[in-house]
Amino acid sequence: MISLNNLKVGAFLLFMSPAVFADSLVQSGLEKMKRDGVDAAVNVWMSGSMLSRAGIPEQLRSQLGTLTQLCGELEDWEVIETQRYGSRASHQTFVLNHQRCPIFAKFSTYQRRGVETLTRINFNATFEKLTD
Repeated sequence: MISLNNLKVGAFLLFMSPAVFADSLVQSGLEKMKRDGVDAAVNVWMSGSMLSRAGIPEQLRSQLGTLTQLCGELEDWEVIETQRYGSRASHQTFVLNHQRCPIFAKFSTYQRRGVETLTRINFNATFEKLTD
């Protein structure tokens, strides 16, 4: 028999599941994109990331600029999936709801000494074309 207390605990764990929440770095970048545009989001995501040394910021600005022209401004976003790999690494998949169409995104982050950095990022207008 399921008690009311067991049901409450189960509901709490369901709503507190990591799949429901975005890592703070990703969330901050998405908030910046919505409020201040693509450049501001890229600046947040590239802060302290090794990706900034590989020419990724310019590619990302170009790709997101093109997708934003196609789909319109970012309105909101939803976490589709979050996978944790130990206590420091995570992989998250989102749908970014723009004015005219969705854009799908994958972010991989790593935390060390309380500092979160982006290790991989990918955007595409088609969910199936996101690379792992």
